[in-house]
Amino acid sequence: MTTRTGSPHLTSTATKSKNKTITCGACGGDLEPDHPGIQCLQGHHYCTECSTHIVRLVFSEPENYIPLRCLECHIELISSVFERQLTPDQVEIYNCLMLRLAFAKNFLGEDERLDDCPFCTNAIIRNINASYIFYCDHPECGKVSCLICRKACPKIEDDYATDEEIAEMEKHFKCAELADDKHELDRYVELGQKMPCPTC
Repeated sequence: MTTRTGSPHLTSTATKSKNKTITCGACGGDLEPDHPGIQCLQGHHYCTECSTHIVRLVFSEPENYIPLRCLECHIELISSVFERQLTPDQVEIYNCLMLRLAFAKNFLGEDERLDDCPFCTNAIIRNINASYIFYCDHPECGKVSCLICRKACPKIEDDYATDEEIAEMEKHFKCAELADDKHELDRYVELGQKMPCPTC
C-alpha cells in the first residue's frame, strides 16, 4: 500500500505564484504584491519612486492630468490610491486644487483658464492667451512665478533690470515658447484622432 505525500495541484499553484512577478510600469523594477505605490484596476503598478514622479507630473499640469488616469491604459485611478502617495503638505495643495478645478469646470468660459500660484493657494481666472508669468496678489505671498516650470521669477520693481534678472526672465520666456509648441502639438494630435480612417 502506497500513500501520496503531496498533491500535484498544490505544487503547480505554488510554482505559478512564484513565477508571477509584479514590475513597475515605468522603471521596470520588481515590486512586492502589497507595495504602497500607485496601481490601477487593470493591474498596472508603479513603485513609490515613480509614483512620486507621477504626483509631480499631476501637480505640474493639473488641468491636463485630472481626472487621474493610469499612464499605461488611461483608465481612471481610484483617488485614494493617488492620495496615499501625497505628503502632508501636498494633501492641502491637492484639496485646494481639486476644489479649484471643480469650480473652474462649472464657471470657466471657452476663452478663459484658471491659473494658480505654485507657492500658495491663490488662483485667478484669466484669458486663455494671458502671459505665463503669474503675479500673485495674495497678501501673504506676492511672488512672481512661471506657470510652466512652476519656479519663482525675479520680481523687477524698477524700470531697469540687472543682467542676471534679464537672463532669468529669458529662460522663462523659453518655457512659454515650449508650452505654446506643446499645446499646438497636442491640438494636432487631438485633431488626428478625430479623423476617420480612410480604409474603414
